[in-house]
Parts: sequence; structure tokens; C-alpha cells
Amino acid sequence: MAVHISDLLIDTYRGIKNLEMHNLSDINIITGDNNCGKTSIMEVFKNLNNINDINTWLDDIRGGHHKMLPYDVMENLFNIDSDRKELSYGVKKAISKEFLSLRLEAVREVSILSKNELREIASFPNDYNKEVCRFSYRIYCNNLCEKKGMVYNFPTPNIRGGNNSKKLTLVKVKYISPVEHITGDVYLPKVLDSGELYQEMLALLKEFDKNIISINTEKINHPYRNRKVYKVLVKGQKKELPLDVYGDGMKKAIFLMNAVVIAKDGILLLDEFETAIHPSEMNKVFSWILKTCQRFNIQLFLTSHSKEAIDKLLKCVPEFQNMIRVITLYKKENETVARVLEGREAIEAQDDLGLELR
Repeated sequence: MAVHISDLLIDTYRGIKNLEMHNLSDINIITGDNNCGKTSIMEVFKNLNNINDINTWLDDIRGGHHKMLPYDVMENLFNIDSDRKELSYGVKKAISKEFLSLRLEAVREVSILSKNELREIASFPNDYNKEVCRFSYRIYCNNLCEKKGMVYNFPTPNIRGGNNSKKLTLVKVKYISPVEHITGDVYLPKVLDSGELYQEMLALLKEFDKNIISINTEKINHPYRNRKVYKVLVKGQKKELPLDVYGDGMKKAIFLMNAVVIAKDGILLLDEFETAIHPSEMNKVFSWILKTCQRFNIQLFLTSHSKEAIDKLLKCVPEFQNMIRVITLYKKENETVARVLEGREAIEAQDDLGLELR
């Protein structure tokens, strides 16, 4: 496995203030009460994939952002109790020991624009209210402004200043939401093209259905787009069955396997990682994820509310316990605090001392 980011310091991000997380490890389980900041931390790490694009900051993993204007999403980014419209955090790269500070600043403005200025942004009817609201934003890395632009409170063809500079990636990041196995499309070419991974996938899927023989793709021609459908061949059946007929557990396992392959040499974020996985399959699925992340040089961050899932993840690969950190977030006055336990310490605290890890 790998440690790409060793430290995270958040000055302010949504509801998080003054949070420090040091000595991050290969496997990091983030837990705590609702609204303690678990999802915010996942967003922070996700942003490292393309920090100088405002769309990355506005890609809200909480869901529903696609139905909102970018202006409204940006407004929701900031701590509602603060007059300062600023997100600020820093990360330390494990290998180079380089510390990088990242900051998004925004100023809310109300402007009266001429008809010609409005037309430069989008097409409007003549009676459109010429007084508009916008956020003027700047994105900084190590106090150097990497991008500036504007986000308006009405639909526009693009976000001004959002896509006109070179992508700045600190580390490759892959994020999987709790419901992506339901809402997302499966895309498995890298798994199917590797004989070793394909056999591992079949062995894992047999935990869900022992009669599975193979999984293949079938190209579907469509008037507007071509797509692939994954089909499963099962003993005793004459025809392959579409993957969609199977339960959420098997589809979630496939999504997780594919995410591990995509995240090679980077960071993998699994939000509520146990969702849809039955307890009887957790050991097998979790073991495969941890062992393959080690092979593929992946640093793993997971969130969970489940005591059972955390316990199984801690114990499914005993030799990895020294590479696990259990990070419990909680609020203390106006700050967010992290309690960090190494894997074996967490098991002892839970089993012998009755400490609640969540």
C-alpha cells in the first residue's frame, strides 16, 4: 500500500474549524457522529485531483448538486456562521515532505450589467432583471493565485474562468459514493482485460452466487450512443443474465473492485464503504480491497457508522493492522477534534476496554 498524504490541516471548511490529522496511514477509517465532518474530509481529499478548477470545488459529493445552480452550491460551501467566505486547508505530501496550502476565497457582489454584458454571459429576454448576484472567486495554492473567475446566480453556458488553465493535480483521487452502485454505470475494461484480476473478480463474485461461471460484455447499439451491458453466465441457465438483475451487494462489490483498479498509484475514497455488503460477505470483500490496494500503491480513506463493518475491516487482514488508523471525529466547543488510534490499539480499546470507536 502507500501513503501519499501524511498530514491534513483544515483551518476552515464547511463546519470544520482548526482540525489537525497527523501521521495518516495506508488505511484510514474515519468515523464519528452525524455532522461531525466525515463527508467534508472526503470532499477535501477529492479536491486534490484538480484543485485549480472551480468545478472541482463545486462538485458536491453530498448529492443534489446537479439540480442546483453553481452559485447556490458555492453559497453552501462556506460556514453559514462566518462572514468570511473562505475555505482553507493544507496537506503534507508523504514522500517529498512538501506542505501545500490550498485556499478558496469568494466575495459576493451585486452588480448592474448592461444588455451587452449580459449577452456575453448568456442569452436573456429583454425584460430580464439587470441586477445580478455573483461570487468573484480566487483559488490559491501556497498563496499563489492559480485561478480566478465568477459564478453567477442564473444559468450560464459555463462558469467564467473555470476551465481555461492547465489542470493542477496534487495526487490522483477516485471517490465512490454510498449509492454509486445504484446510480452509476459499471465500466470494467481494465478488470476484464487482466487475466489475474478477472479470476479474482470471479472468485469474489462467487461469494454472492457460487454458480457464477463468467462475466462478459455485450455492446448495445443505440441511435444516440453506444454502450456496454455486462452479462453474467450462471450454471443451469441457457442464457447470460444482465448484471442489473442481481442484488445491490454484488453490484457494490463490482464497483469497489473497479474503483481499486482505477485508483492505482493514488488515493481511493470509499464513503460508507459497507453499504449494500451483507455481513457474511464483508470479510472476503474487505480483504480483497485491502490486499489489492497494497499491490496497487493506493492510500485508502473510508467512512462508516457501522460498528460491525469497522470491526471486520480491522480484523480481516491481521498483518495489516499496523497500517490502519481509526480516526474518530467529534466537536469540542467551536472546533473539530480527531482521536486517532492505530489498528491494534483500536481493537484492544474496543474488545478489552469497551471503548466506542464511532
